[in-house]
Amino acid sequence: MTPDAADLPAAHDSDANQPTGDEPATAADDLHESSAAAGAEATALEGETAESTSLLYADSVGQEHESTDPGEPAAETDDGGEVDDSTPLPDRLDPSEFAARFPRTVAVFEAAAARGQHVGGQFSVWTPEGRIDAALGQIAPAGITLEGRAKPETPLAANDVLCWRSAGKPVTAILLLHTLRDLKKPLTTPVADVLPEFGQNGKAAVTFEHLLTHTSGLAAPVSGWPTMPAGRIWDRVCAAPLHEGVAPGERAAYDPVAGWMALGQACEELARLPIERQVDLLFEECGAEAFLARGSREAIQHLLPTASFDDRVFLPAGVYGFLRPQFDTTRTPPRSLNLDGVAACTNPSPGSSLHATASAVAWFYWHLLRALAFDDSDHFDGEVVRDMTARHRVDRFDESFRHRVDWGLGVIVNSERYGVTVPYGFGPYASDETFGHGGAQCAMGLADPKRSLAIAWCLNGLCGEPRHNKRNRELTAALYEDLGFTDG
Repeated sequence: MTPDAADLPAAHDSDANQPTGDEPATAADDLHESSAAAGAEATALEGETAESTSLLYADSVGQEHESTDPGEPAAETDDGGEVDDSTPLPDRLDPSEFAARFPRTVAVFEAAAARGQHVGGQFSVWTPEGRIDAALGQIAPAGITLEGRAKPETPLAANDVLCWRSAGKPVTAILLLHTLRDLKKPLTTPVADVLPEFGQNGKAAVTFEHLLTHTSGLAAPVSGWPTMPAGRIWDRVCAAPLHEGVAPGERAAYDPVAGWMALGQACEELARLPIERQVDLLFEECGAEAFLARGSREAIQHLLPTASFDDRVFLPAGVYGFLRPQFDTTRTPPRSLNLDGVAACTNPSPGSSLHATASAVAWFYWHLLRALAFDDSDHFDGEVVRDMTARHRVDRFDESFRHRVDWGLGVIVNSERYGVTVPYGFGPYASDETFGHGGAQCAMGLADPKRSLAIAWCLNGLCGEPRHNKRNRELTAALYEDLGFTDG
C-alpha cells in the first residue's frame, strides 16, 4: 500500500506546434484536439478510424531480476480467475524467441514498421503464469544522426527507456487518490480549496473529480512543455478560464495537459513532497527504470548515450539501459521529438513526462490488479483502485476524441461497447472491465481483471492519429490472440 502522506518524505511544452491529423504531437503532450484533420485523412486510409484525436523488456542480454515481493497464495477473482500475489519472475526473450511465442504480435509490428510507422518497440506481458519482457527493432530510422556513440541500427533493448506520454497519467491519478483518501478529502473537493490560485476566472467550482474524468470545462491553454518551466505552465493554467457558457461537469472533453498540471500540483501540496519524488518512491521496487523527472542532467547522466561504461549505475535489477529517442514518422525523414532530451527528462509534467521501460509500466498495472484481487497490495489500497477503475463518466460524447468514451478516475474503462472506432481502445478481446490509458500515438498500458493480465507496450514512431489507432487495435488484439484470450 502506498504510505500515508505523513509517512512520505515531505507531490507536474517553447509552445510546440499543434499537430494536424497525420502529425503526432511534438514534445507538447498529448491527445491534442486534431479530430477534424484526422477524420479528413482517415477517409483516405482504408479501415482506419476517422473519429480519433491525439491522446497517448526481450532483452538480448538477458540479465535476471529477482522478485521484490513476497510470494503468497493466489487469490480468486470474482470470475474464478487468479492473480498471484507476487511479482512474476521475468522471462526475457530475444527477438527470435519472442516471435516464436508471439507470432501475430510480431507480424503486426513488422507490417507497421514496413509502412514506416516505427522502427522499434518494447513489450511486457504479465500473467499469473509468468512475465515476458521483450524489445524488437532498432533505436532509430536508418540515416538518422544521433548524439553520442549510438548508431541508428543499434537494437532497442528491453531495459532502454522511452517516454510514455499520456500513458503515465494513471500514475499521477493513483498517487493523488491515495493522498485524498489519507487526508479524508472527497473527490468533490474543489481544487481551489487546495490550490487557491487555480480558482481564477470562474474555476472555483472545479473539483478533483471533474479533472480526473475530463469534465472540468477548462479552456486549456497551449502547453509549453518540455522547454517551458513547469512553474510558467502552471501560471498559464491558473489564468485560463472555463469554456464560455460551460459549467463544470457539463462538457466532456479529454484534457491532455492543463488539468493534470493542477492534479500534480495538488498531489505535491497535499503530500508535501515533489510529485517526481512520489513517482520515484512508487517505482523504487519494480526493478526497472521509471521516472517523471530528474532534477538535473547529472541525475540522468547514466541514461544518456554519451555515458561511458563507468557512468552506468548498477542496481539489483542489473545495468539499466539508455534513454532512446522517439520520432515523428509522418515526416520524411522522420524527425526526433526530443523526448529523450534533458528538458523532457528534467522538467516534470504529471500527465506527460513519464519515462520508463515497458516492464515498469506493466509492473504498475500488475499491482493494480493485485490490489483488486487482495483488497490491499504492497503498493495500493483495493478500495481506492476499485473506485479509480469504476465507470464514473458513462456514455458521454467526448468532444476531444469525437467519440463516446467511458472514464474512471484518470483511466479509460473499456469503451468497445460504443464501437470498434473508439480511439485508444483495448481491442476486440479485452473484458468489459479492462482499464488503462494510451500515450499519444506511441504507447498503451492496460489491466484486464478477468484475464489476470497486465500489458504494456511502447513504440518509437508517432505515425499520425488514424494510423496509430489502427496499429493500436491490431497490436493489442494480436497480443490477446497469441496469449489465447479470444473467448470474449
